[in-house]
Amino acid sequence: MPVYPGRRKGIWRITVFVNGRQREKSFHGDEAGARDDEAAMRLELRASPTLATIDPVTSTWCAMVYSPHARATLGANTWKLSRAYVVTTLMGFFGPMRLSEIGPTEVSQYTATRLQEVRRSTLNLELGTLAQMLKFATSLGHPVQQFKIAKLRTDERRVHFWTAEEQARLLRVCLRVDPELEPMLRFMLRTGVRKGEAIAAVRAWLVKRGGQPVLGITPYEGWSTKSRGVRDIPLDAALWRELKAVAGEWYLFPNAHGERHRWFPQWRFMAIVKAAKLRGGPHTTRHSFSSSYLDAGGTLHDLAGLLGHSLTRVTEMYAHLLPEHLDRARGVLASLDISGRARRRA
Repeated sequence: MPVYPGRRKGIWRITVFVNGRQREKSFHGDEAGARDDEAAMRLELRASPTLATIDPVTSTWCAMVYSPHARATLGANTWKLSRAYVVTTLMGFFGPMRLSEIGPTEVSQYTATRLQEVRRSTLNLELGTLAQMLKFATSLGHPVQQFKIAKLRTDERRVHFWTAEEQARLLRVCLRVDPELEPMLRFMLRTGVRKGEAIAAVRAWLVKRGGQPVLGITPYEGWSTKSRGVRDIPLDAALWRELKAVAGEWYLFPNAHGERHRWFPQWRFMAIVKAAKLRGGPHTTRHSFSSSYLDAGGTLHDLAGLLGHSLTRVTEMYAHLLPEHLDRARGVLASLDISGRARRRA
């Protein structure tokens, strides 16, 4: 959307693309007020040629409008480490075209070309980004062709996780190899947070709801969750005391200067995994938490809330970890006759 948060709390940036030029202004207030101001801005510009008649070259529009919008709305790491390269790749093919010229045929040609160069999962990320770009262009009034960009099927892979014994071994090795990292690693294994959430965790997240300790993950100025939402993760009494003891003045796991880590300590983490003779990365802690939670009797519905995922997404990834699903399926199949209809009970 053309209204997105500024760098400081309470400031919104309004962007409208008119006559091949980007018109932008700042608004002080809440989001509703910013959207009202954006609507008023469009009315003021109505005397200019209609937005729908503007059909810029994609590379120019992307550099002037979409990239600044994406940098402002996506997490800093998401843009720098992933999306910026994806956009550059897309512009290498679609850049010379006008927005209105991008259609099913062009996307099919791009797909056929890229399939010879990258994996399907990588191509799906690029196609998803292209769909977001075109949707954003439509919201600004550009004459974009309306069609669905379908992602490619990929081989389904079961998530990799560490067993309880492997998790215990990993923590023991961490205490020996890199003891300073052990509290954060234990935190990730017992809460299922993402690595970005781990380094951004603050003492203010340690709260009590109804008298019970929880980790109340909430965005704050300069940082936001991947989904820009909030969620609560229940904490047991032991973990609550541990976090209270290791927490810094502001951040739970500050760097040597008492500040937030700029990057997750990836190389230190991988050295611990290697020393423990395991495989996997930081995200494996999230899968391991999910496995432990389901093994202890948790439900997929509750797990979705803890992870900040949709139920569909969680079911796709973790349903195979619940053996009762297979038992129920086996029972249903046993009751079917050769025609596929369930046998009637006597």
